[in-house]
Amino acid sequence: QIPTGAVTSLSQGQYRNAANPLSGAAFDGPNDAAGLDAAVNGGLQVRVLETDTGKWFSGTSFSQADASLAWQNTTTGGNAQGTPWTYNNVNLDGQLINGRSYLVQFRAKDRAVPANQGPSLDGLSAGFTLGVDSVTFITDKAPPVSAITLPGNGAIVNALPTLSGTATDALAGVGSVAVSIQENPSGSGPYWNGSTFSAATEQFFTASFAGGAWALATPPLQSNFSYRVRARSRDNALPSGNFEGSPAAVTFTFSTDKPGLALARPSQGSFLNALPTVSGTASSAYQLAAASVAFQEAATGRWWDGSTFTSVTERFFPAALTGSGPSFTFTYSSTTLVFLDNRQYQVDAFVSDVAGNFSQLAPALTLFT
Repeated sequence: QIPTGAVTSLSQGQYRNAANPLSGAAFDGPNDAAGLDAAVNGGLQVRVLETDTGKWFSGTSFSQADASLAWQNTTTGGNAQGTPWTYNNVNLDGQLINGRSYLVQFRAKDRAVPANQGPSLDGLSAGFTLGVDSVTFITDKAPPVSAITLPGNGAIVNALPTLSGTATDALAGVGSVAVSIQENPSGSGPYWNGSTFSAATEQFFTASFAGGAWALATPPLQSNFSYRVRARSRDNALPSGNFEGSPAAVTFTFSTDKPGLALARPSQGSFLNALPTVSGTASSAYQLAAASVAFQEAATGRWWDGSTFTSVTERFFPAALTGSGPSFTFTYSSTTLVFLDNRQYQVDAFVSDVAGNFSQLAPALTLFT
């Protein structure tokens, strides 16, 4: 009876960042069989091949060219008809190279004279059974890489329902993505704890992940506060996955404050014989994105469309914007805008900031004649 065995600590085709210790089971039966020899006598042995180089593990490195000399005794096991075994070599994991494939084989010998030595004759690879006593795995020691796409770094936003980004891993694939959120990071502010921003230490929360993209619902944010988001991922390499050492990070500001807006010229109720320029002021703690103006003929209710007062809907025209937070001015002039004598007109103005907050004069339009 030829002893049989299996490598059980690995599965065929796994991605692993560590393989040591190897373990499995061996059996010599039926009951009247001689039983397995002790590991110290070569009763239970393993060998490991680096398939990319064709070299076997010598116990310290992948340098053994002769497969028959690559067998090494297991650390435990033997002296029984059925026994678990382990092979523990602290040098093994340090010699595994990322992206390379390795083959682990096991064989057993009984105490019969002369001894019967496995593997069994069925299966693949000269008597070994692939996935049983001959198992291949791929080393994956490289961590995945995360990115945060929303919000952008340095962004100022007035709405952010979801934090989102991507995560990639070349070999085992991404297993999970976790995200932390800190309030007022420049002042060492608190972290989100799942209910409030009150945690003194960073806490990560698992994001949904599918198709290379992750997402996490944004917690309630306070206007005019800055926040830092960090994302880190873990891959599917066994036994515990590779963690991203340096999480992706962005800082953003949340603001729902509307910019201030006032029209300087024309003034309310004024009588003019010319209006070469419309001007006004705006205020915002952040950069303004745009300013524009619109003109309405009061008697007809029609809006200036760029050539005549015939538009039934309000039409805005871009104004020149100057300044920096918190004070801005805007001006508009046109060579085609013509006002008729003794008619009343109204001016509307609109400004928006980089967060998307906006202010508009309407319905309190400025009336002039």
